[in-house]
Amino acid sequence: MAASAIDPELGKPRWYNRAASTWLVSLFLRTPLLKANDEIWGVSPALQQLLPWWAIANIPMIFLQGDEDELVGPRNFEFAQNNLPLENSTAIRLENQGHFLQIQPSELMADLSLELLEHVAHF
Repeated sequence: MAASAIDPELGKPRWYNRAASTWLVSLFLRTPLLKANDEIWGVSPALQQLLPWWAIANIPMIFLQGDEDELVGPRNFEFAQNNLPLENSTAIRLENQGHFLQIQPSELMADLSLELLEHVAHF
């Protein structure tokens, strides 16, 4: 999971989502932003439904969070540390990284993906 919203509290719409949902502001937004804004309204309820699953999940997981992410709150890292199963999960905070982790530290992403695949093969 790279720069993923997993904390239901942090996945709630923000003031600018409410503004973007008004007819006046939406007139000035491009389609991709409008679609992204529509998506955010279902994030927190879906994450709330996932809460019980984190405690019983038995699949290997790696969670990455940039400490300068302005789209998905960096506090999701603490949620990952406190809620993902310790025996098969790793949470990594990346300093000086924003939201687009699949682009910025691409070599790290490739290495971690291979590590996860290797772990899954022996799982």
